[in-house]
Amino acid sequence: MVYEQLKLDNQLCFRLYTAARLVTQAYFPYFEPLGITYPQYLVLMVLWEKDGQPVNDIAKRLYLETNTITPLLQRMERLGLVTRVKGKEDTRQRIVCLTDKGKALQEQAKDIPDCLASEICNRGVEARELVQMLPLLDKLIQSTKGPSTKRQMPKTIYFAGGCFWGVEHYFKQVKGVISTETGFANGKAELTNPSYEQVYTDTTGYAETVRVVYDEAQVSLSLLLDLFFAAIDPTSLNQQGHDIGTRYRTGIYYTDEAQHTAAQARLKAEQQKYDKPIVVELEPLRAFYAADEYHQDYLDKHPDGYCHLSTALFAFARQSNR
Repeated sequence: MVYEQLKLDNQLCFRLYTAARLVTQAYFPYFEPLGITYPQYLVLMVLWEKDGQPVNDIAKRLYLETNTITPLLQRMERLGLVTRVKGKEDTRQRIVCLTDKGKALQEQAKDIPDCLASEICNRGVEARELVQMLPLLDKLIQSTKGPSTKRQMPKTIYFAGGCFWGVEHYFKQVKGVISTETGFANGKAELTNPSYEQVYTDTTGYAETVRVVYDEAQVSLSLLLDLFFAAIDPTSLNQQGHDIGTRYRTGIYYTDEAQHTAAQARLKAEQQKYDKPIVVELEPLRAFYAADEYHQDYLDKHPDGYCHLSTALFAFARQSNR
């Protein structure tokens, strides 16, 4: 979201981010059977109103930067929901069109209750109105009935463990991990949505990080922390394997206080195993930006590609809770 245009301060941005997470979690059971996420649902809503729109128009409709929505559209293409074609008048422009699968989801999504998505899609939203929506969101979460009250909501945590190609593939092996995504976390606040090339310079403060969404009913945070520490050298500063630089530092970036408490206790326990100090960062997630499509599922696309983790670790992760 273009926070600058809405003139939002940092505190309000955090509150809105938290509210958006709550909405995503409350409606997750509705999206899960459709195989889509909340951001993908927003894009589909825009296209269901009018199919075949330029990328820039969709981005403006959702108050997103073009370079923010592009990775989202790339993932939707991989899922077969949309396709991007060259514009007729301007061949440099990309037009986003629904596939048959994307169109079919409209009928299946009719039972999803109205929520913040319709407010964002149907009219411009002023900062003042967003603030007014926060109590409504809280009430919405508390009163939501149906699937969301019958199952435990998925959790999200972020791990920095060196080169994210291997770390993502590692956690994908674990039963109960719903999804993973490579990206960059907790860098300089003034730099948003950095590219891989920018982060590679080691001047952005961002760490190569993997977002891990997991089902607590199948895999515990304790096990994920076990696996994390099994895959890193926690005493190595800004280096894992042959990869050197601040972007390769280790870190645990939590999204709720329970994760903070558990990770803090684990760090203290791990320290007892080493003479040297542990240098793993433990911070709340401040920012995370997805890497481009080339870096997503890298080792699935390139089985013989570079990885600082061993195949034995991947096998260990696969068998960890089966």
